[in-house]
Amino acid sequence: SAFGGLSQLQKLYLSGNFLTQFPMDLYVGRFKLPELMFLDVSYNRIPSMPMHHINLVPGKQLRGIYLHGNPFVCDCSLYSLLVFWYRRHFSSVMDFKNDYTCRLWSDSRRSRQVLLLQDSFMNCSDSIINGSFRALGFIHEAQVGERLIVHCDSKTGNANTDFIWMGPDNRLLEPDKEMENFH
Repeated sequence: SAFGGLSQLQKLYLSGNFLTQFPMDLYVGRFKLPELMFLDVSYNRIPSMPMHHINLVPGKQLRGIYLHGNPFVCDCSLYSLLVFWYRRHFSSVMDFKNDYTCRLWSDSRRSRQVLLLQDSFMNCSDSIINGSFRALGFIHEAQVGERLIVHCDSKTGNANTDFIWMGPDNRLLEPDKEMENFH
């Protein structure tokens, strides 16, 4: 990677550079940049995202990825990811909601550009969206009596952040009092 060895790099502006692939190697692999909290790859030529690897990016780094203005191909997985970021109030999506567009192909030669985060047009069912969330590691399910391991990955990078867990009945789960819930 061109940025290998820059392990303390925190911000990287690559907007408008004709990139055709998302630079996943900034987040995984030998040359990853663990301190990179802001990556602007807006207005490039990135048609799709590496959805099978995006769940490897820590939440505190995900919130700083700016993708708007790229010529995405319409896809329910990408839609699901952006909806998830929108629901978590990532400014990368909240501030540029109308700059996330995708190409919808009607036949082999004609396409039209549409707003990606427009609720009505994508026709992605809840089961497809939830399936994408599961595949990305954002939704977990277990039956009563089954063990469930949930890795707590926060969009907050502050080491002093306190986390709480709530049960399905909206009851606070406290490790000191209910250790059977925290094996």
